[in-house]
Amino acid sequence: MTELEPQIGTRELTRAIDRGPRQLFNLIKSGRFPPPDFPGGSGAPNRWLLSTARRGIEMLNQKNQAA
Repeated sequence: MTELEPQIGTRELTRAIDRGPRQLFNLIKSGRFPPPDFPGGSGAPNRWLLSTARRGIEMLNQKNQAA
């Protein structure tokens, strides 16, 4: 049996990266953050696998260090 990977929602992710939802989606749109693994809809939040969220945070950190 495989273990399920934890997921993180939009609210938790925006807190982790210290940005608002609009800024997060601008980052996704510009390709500087990976899109959600499980897009929300009908009031459900977008969700990222924890590994995807970590990869996105690393992308942001590399961008900030280069600047």
